Amino acid sequence: MSNKAFPYRPLKSERDIRFLVLEPGLADDPICCRVLHAEIDNAPTFEALSYVWAQVPGVQIIQCYQDDRAEDGDIARGRSYRSVRPLYADVIDFTVTSNLFAALRRLRYPQRSRMLWTDQVCINQRDLQERSAQVAIMRDIYSQAFQVLVWLGDGSPEDDDVMDFVPYFSSCLRRLNQNEIMRYPLYLYGLPNMSMPIWPAFEAFLRKPWFSRVWTAPEVIVSQSSVVICGSKDISLRLLNQCFSECAKQPVLIATLLSRTPEGSIRHLQDAMRRVAGMENFQRSNLRDAEDSTFLEILKAFGTCQSSLPEDKVFALLSLLPISTRQQFEAVDYTRTVEEVYTGVAITTVRYFGNLDILFHAGISVQAMHLRSWIPDWSTSAAKIGFGESARESILRQKDIAPDKDICPLYTATKGSKSSPRIVANNKVLSLEGQIFSEVEALGAAFDRHFPLEVTGPVGSEAFQASAEITTMLNSRRSTCFALASSGVPFRYKSMDDAALACMHCLVAGMTNDKQRVRSEDLPNGFHQLSEIATHFNAAAEAATREEITNVQALTHTAIIFGHMVGSATIGRVFCLSNDKYMLLAPIGTKVGDKICVIHGLPVPFIIRPKGDMFLLVGECYVQGVMDGEVMDMEHIKTQVINLK
Repeated sequence: MSNKAFPYRPLKSERDIRFLVLEPGLADDPICCRVLHAEIDNAPTFEALSYVWAQVPGVQIIQCYQDDRAEDGDIARGRSYRSVRPLYADVIDFTVTSNLFAALRRLRYPQRSRMLWTDQVCINQRDLQERSAQVAIMRDIYSQAFQVLVWLGDGSPEDDDVMDFVPYFSSCLRRLNQNEIMRYPLYLYGLPNMSMPIWPAFEAFLRKPWFSRVWTAPEVIVSQSSVVICGSKDISLRLLNQCFSECAKQPVLIATLLSRTPEGSIRHLQDAMRRVAGMENFQRSNLRDAEDSTFLEILKAFGTCQSSLPEDKVFALLSLLPISTRQQFEAVDYTRTVEEVYTGVAITTVRYFGNLDILFHAGISVQAMHLRSWIPDWSTSAAKIGFGESARESILRQKDIAPDKDICPLYTATKGSKSSPRIVANNKVLSLEGQIFSEVEALGAAFDRHFPLEVTGPVGSEAFQASAEITTMLNSRRSTCFALASSGVPFRYKSMDDAALACMHCLVAGMTNDKQRVRSEDLPNGFHQLSEIATHFNAAAEAATREEITNVQALTHTAIIFGHMVGSATIGRVFCLSNDKYMLLAPIGTKVGDKICVIHGLPVPFIIRPKGDMFLLVGECYVQGVMDGEVMDMEHIKTQVINLK
């Protein structure tokens, strides 16, 4: 935001920052403030503001003038910053976004000043070099603030209800058993019924932009203490984190509670809860200080966040790394192009850390920018947890639950082989070792939609009708997959029953909702329930008889669980058949003739596309029958160099 009239004085060192001194005033008084210079390592007590710039349209004017620099020794001796004489006698109009204006009005004390740090005023946004330097020390600013103030915006009566409801909801969730909650009415657990207005209000609360912005995560993770402010209400961020952490443990329940939202919104809302829960997990596990934390671990937790500038997806999350790790990456520099920033992160991750997990997020199927196919487009590619990340997450969960037991990997397509990546051709080509073992021969059903099931709404309601449509569509696509899979008999499978079971495994990517291996004996009944519930949905919608309603309710629990499993595995993917009759889930955008390979050091296969004497990476995939390292035992499949451009 441009403020050409304000005479910013240059910062004298890389550790020099500005503070905003918010002068006292009543509700309708003009907002007045001063700008004070000090070194972050010797700063007075202050609070840092975490908010979204453009949450509310428009701009407002505050009145601002700049103080002389406070002497470091005076600050150390406790000299009040209010005693510093103004350098400029004239008050200058300063343009800020309407959301910051509302926050300052809410935070202003009636009778005393308040020292704050807010990027919009304290950083000269027109000076790219200063902005880069200040972003580089953002972690220090928020960690040294005695409190971070999370501003969600001017509240509504519904927001007030949610702020009051959060602690109670959290306590209820802690008492719930996921296997029972879908079998009985919510009121038996002390929760409001689905028809109560608190649930739409809770959904609207989760849509507040603060929960989806990339900078908000590092701002509160490194904080000493954080308080969430919405209108006239406030609550400890710790309580909000606890509530959302409990929500994350109840994916089936939360999917049902929120599934009355428009298509696609449910994933956005679930992502918001996972991000806030992730903040709590980072703080509780001290990952912010762990020397082995990686950029990809942070990306997995907060990669779905949004940013106004695409390079901020990298700059913000890199600020969470330990200093020793962060120094290996190029310095924050807003004069570089986005492509240069993303390329630099990928090269550093591979060359200095030997980490090929970036390929889980890469591929032309998820790129919006003109990048090399092996370089992730961080603005789009972290939209979901894929097969490779699920394999890594499964191992971490098993270690947490039973640290003394042997690990049973979810996927191990290369049997733990070591990688030996090289970046060649002037940083343009990633050279890897692996085996190309098959080729895409036929494309089946594409799963380009999420499939939330709302089975607790009244018969005849819009949600009930939508669920009938969704389950019918899901079953139709599943039938298409089964028909394609049947061509694998007898070449790949001995019987139709064997092919059908393999197809079921493929449609859930061989895993449960908690990232463990699915049991073959559970699959037929689960898919049968999905098929049956579609029939009863339609019958109940047409007849609305007690018998049919009872049938739907009886089928609800298993159907929702398996619907969630299928939806998580298939969203954004297409069911395919290879030339030697392997079934696979590949990225949408996969073409007939694309090659299927395993890459040493990675637990899942990949789709690659020939391009001259090299290949383009299309994306990761799940291939039924090769996820336990079977390719590594095929003597006729030789290891070769795979060059990705």
